[in-house]
Amino acid sequence: MHGKIISKAGDYGFIYCAQGVAHYFNRKLLGEGVRFDDLWIGAPVRFEPVAGPKGMQAKQVIHRHVQYGWTAGEFLVLKGDDTIPIQGVEVLLPPNGEGERFLSAWAEFMVPIKGDRDQALNSLIERVKACGANVIDMLKFEYHTIRDGDAKGICEFITGRIACYRTSVEVESDDEYQQLVDDFYLLCNDIHPKIIELQTQLDAENQDFQIRIPYFIGNSFLTLKQGEELYQDKTLLCGVQLASPWYREYDAGKHELVKQAQAAGANCITELTRLEKTFSKGYYKYTMCSWVGYAGVWGGRTQAYAPEESERMDEANKAHCDAVKARLVELQSTLNIRREDKSVTSFVGVIGLVFVVIMVIFAFLAMIS
Repeated sequence: MHGKIISKAGDYGFIYCAQGVAHYFNRKLLGEGVRFDDLWIGAPVRFEPVAGPKGMQAKQVIHRHVQYGWTAGEFLVLKGDDTIPIQGVEVLLPPNGEGERFLSAWAEFMVPIKGDRDQALNSLIERVKACGANVIDMLKFEYHTIRDGDAKGICEFITGRIACYRTSVEVESDDEYQQLVDDFYLLCNDIHPKIIELQTQLDAENQDFQIRIPYFIGNSFLTLKQGEELYQDKTLLCGVQLASPWYREYDAGKHELVKQAQAAGANCITELTRLEKTFSKGYYKYTMCSWVGYAGVWGGRTQAYAPEESERMDEANKAHCDAVKARLVELQSTLNIRREDKSVTSFVGVIGLVFVVIMVIFAFLAMIS
C-alpha cells in the first residue's frame, strides 16, 4: 500500500494512506535498510497494512520512488506580486516538490476600468475562462495618467497576465507520465492561440476606449486678488462681475462680496480689486471704498471617466453653473442699486452728522454766554 508520513515524534509516527486511514509505525516496523531518521514528514512510502491492538499499523515501511507528471490546474486569480514561474512547454523538468506550478502559455494585458471595479474584474475573468486559460496572475489595479486635449487625468486599469499553468501530479508508471505530457502539449497548443487572440482583443479595446476628463466643481472657496491666477489644474467655469456698495470701512465691501457670492452658490471671486472715491459737499471731503471682482464657479480636471459617465458629469456641472450664474446676475443688479443708494445715503448721513455737530456747538455757546 502507498502512503505518506503525516507525523513523526520520538521512535514512532503515522502514515496516511490514499483511503484516508492513519497507520501507526515505529523503528521496529521498518523495511530492510531503512533508517528511521532518514524518513521525514511528507515522505512517500510503501508499507504492508496490519491490524494492531489499537488500530491499523504499517510494517515493512520503505521509501517509495515517486514520479511526477504535469496537468493543468484549477482556475486561479493571484493578486499583487503573486505569480507562477514561467517555464516553456518544451521543457518538462521534474518538480522540486509536489504541487509545483509553472506557466506554460501566457500573455500580458492592461484593461481600462469603465465603471465598477468588481464588475470589470468579473467580466475579465469570464472571458479568460472562456478562452481556456486557468490563471490570472500578478493582478493589479493601477492608475495611469492619460491626456484629453490639454488636460491630464488619472484612469484606473486592471493589469496582469493571462495564462495556462501546469501543476505536478503523482503518477504510477512511465506510460501514465507520457500520457500526461502528451495531453498537456495538446492543451497548450489549443489554448495558447486563444490567449493571444484575447490579448489582441483587449489591446484593441484599450485603443478604442475613448476616455474623457470632465470638470469637477471645487469644494473650497477661493479669493484671488487682481493679478493672481488659478492653479493650472483649475479653471473658471462661469463668472459675473460684482461691485460692492461704497463703505467708509476699508474691507467692508470685500467681506460683503464674499458673503453674498457664497450665498449665491459661487465658490470663488477672482480679480478682486479695491476702488476708492472721494465725495465732497462744500468744504467737506471724505473717501469711501468699493470692491469689484468676478464671482463664479471654479472647477478642475483630474479624473478620467468613460464617455457616458463624463457626459453625465458635464451635464450636471453645466446645470449647476447655469443656476449659480442666474443667481449671481440677480445679485449683480441688487448690488448695483445698493451701490448707488449707498453713496447718496452716506453723503446725506455725513451732512446730517455735520449739521448736528454745528447745532450742538451753537447750543453750547448759547449756554455759556
